[in-house]
Amino acid sequence: MVFRHVAVKLHRQLVRHLSTAQLPLLGKHCLITGGSRGIGNAIAARLASEGANCVVLSRSLSAAREAIDKLAVTAGQAHVAVQFDVSKTRRMWTSDDLGGVNLSSIDVLINAAGVAQHTFLFTTPESEIENIISTNLMGTIFACRTFARPMMRRKEGGCIINISSVLAGRGARGSTVYAASKAGIEGAFIAFLGIGFFSAQ
Repeated sequence: MVFRHVAVKLHRQLVRHLSTAQLPLLGKHCLITGGSRGIGNAIAARLASEGANCVVLSRSLSAAREAIDKLAVTAGQAHVAVQFDVSKTRRMWTSDDLGGVNLSSIDVLINAAGVAQHTFLFTTPESEIENIISTNLMGTIFACRTFARPMMRRKEGGCIINISSVLAGRGARGSTVYAASKAGIEGAFIAFLGIGFFSAQ
C-alpha cells in the first residue's frame, strides 16, 4: 500500500515535470506586432503552444480578439488583444499606448507587422509608400527602442525578433519600397546585440 502511494506520487511528479519540459516558454510574456494574421499569427500560435502568454497587437481590435481566442491555453496562459497601429506612433511606445501592458514584463518581442507591395515604384501612391516605410521599418525601430532597454535592465534575458525578407537582398519587380523597408531593418540592427532575424518571403 505504501509502495503504491509512493509510485502514484512519483508518477504525478513525472507527469508534471514532463508537462513543464514540453512547454519551454511557460511563464514567458511575448508581444507580437501584426499578430492577428499571416506570419505574426502563426508565430503567436506557436509561442502559445509552448506555454507563452501572448500579447497580440493589431490595427483591428476585433481581429486581435479573434486571434487570441484561437490560441492555446493548455497551461492556463492569459493572452491579451491590443489595438495598436505601429505606423502611427513616431516615438517610443508607452504602457498607455498598449492598453496598459507592462513594458518591463515582455520577455520576447516579435516585430511581424508588415505591409506588402505589388506595384511598380512610379505607380505606387505616395501614401502607400509612406505606409510601407512607417509600418515595416519605423514600426520595427520604435518597437525595439521601446522594449530593448527594459529587457536589458531586468538582466534576466530577453529576445527581439525582426521579420525580414529575402527581397531585402535581391528585390523583385513591384517590391521596390517593400524591399527597401526590409533592407533597412537588416541594416539598422545587424550589429545590435540581442536582435535576431527570421527571414520570410
